[in-house]
Amino acid sequence: MRQSALHLALLGVLFFIGYQLDALLVALKVYALQSFDYWPVVLAAGTLPLVMAALELGLAWWVLVRQPMTVSVGAAYLVIGLLVAYFVSILKLFPGHWVPFDTAPMLSLALSQVSQAGAFSVILALARLAFGRIGGRAERSFRLSARAGAGATRAAGHSASSPRR
Repeated sequence: MRQSALHLALLGVLFFIGYQLDALLVALKVYALQSFDYWPVVLAAGTLPLVMAALELGLAWWVLVRQPMTVSVGAAYLVIGLLVAYFVSILKLFPGHWVPFDTAPMLSLALSQVSQAGAFSVILALARLAFGRIGGRAERSFRLSARAGAGATRAAGHSASSPRR
């Protein structure tokens, strides 16, 4: 139960960071329109997706390898990810002020970091539901034998100095 809450909290943190990155890019665009200084926007447009991708990769490692999520958390990642990925479309279907936060950062950007995070959580969920834990028995036994050092290599029938064939 605690692991499930941690996985969902990490997803929420990823969405929050994506929203903040979207807000930063919108603020930089407003600054560029006022000052005619476009370099911050150009740099941020290339850097922010890299930051988001690094965070997503860390989340993927955590929920697929380090602390594998349960099937129910995978299903929650799927549903939440779909809702977030299609949030802009949902807003267009149901106009009005029913959302308790400012949606301008997501609506004004063609490629929102929040939408990217939502799509990535769908991919994580599908990977979990389709394949289970990433890194099977062979990968785990390799980690154990690597920790054991040269003795485990010799015990497996290989010398420490010669490469395996």
